[in-house]
Amino acid sequence: MLYDASKCIQVKIEAIFTDYDGTLSSAQVPREEAYVTPSLLRVLQKLSSKIPIAVITTKDLGFVKERVPFAHAIAAVCGLELQIGGKLVLDQRVKGKIELVNSAYYDVVKNIAVMDDKIIVERKTIGKSDLVAFCVDWRISHNWGKSKRIVKPVLTKCKNLGLYVVESNLHPFADVYAIKIDKDTAFLKVKRGLGLHGPIVYLGDSEADNAAFKLANISIGIKYGRPASNLQCQYHINFDELDGFLSSLLDSNLDFVPSMAQG
Repeated sequence: MLYDASKCIQVKIEAIFTDYDGTLSSAQVPREEAYVTPSLLRVLQKLSSKIPIAVITTKDLGFVKERVPFAHAIAAVCGLELQIGGKLVLDQRVKGKIELVNSAYYDVVKNIAVMDDKIIVERKTIGKSDLVAFCVDWRISHNWGKSKRIVKPVLTKCKNLGLYVVESNLHPFADVYAIKIDKDTAFLKVKRGLGLHGPIVYLGDSEADNAAFKLANISIGIKYGRPASNLQCQYHINFDELDGFLSSLLDSNLDFVPSMAQG
């Protein structure tokens, strides 16, 4: 049974699970600049010496691994590749869809190339570079609304091929996967893999994190200026306040109290 942190004076935290893009790194920078800030990195490294920290991300392992040296576990491509310590586990369900994903990827790249050079298509691979997903990203476009209308037909085509497409009402990107994915499944895989039983904090910034929010004992949405009403979390804090929140958690000897997350 999950703890209801809103009714507790304090909760001793056993682990922190977190999204990466838009949570630990800014969602407002190009892909190659999406790093954890030095101050946030320092506090995460200190926390990781006390409790497990896991990153559950739609990014692939090749992209995120070097950016999260503090992580005890990484669920990459939303759990299609799972690393816990030195052990790697691949989701074998994608094997029959790799050729289809490749075909869809090259078709999307060809179509996007003649539409708008500010729209980026990011590959997501597992294992020995098997393409199992890709992201259509227009965050550096000048007109997000126009770019979203441009990519809509290619996303619809991917859906019609039987691929799993995840779109956001808030963020300027969409992901295409070989199979249906969700962060609650990835959350549970990591929890089992780390052998956790006590309270877990989950940090996220988008609708894709809602499934994980529901499993966490303490769920915190990362915001940019104002709360996102469609995040199903207990608390919100600003992106630039995250290192302060985590520092408070560290200083309290991992005892969470609701006033820490009143940003």
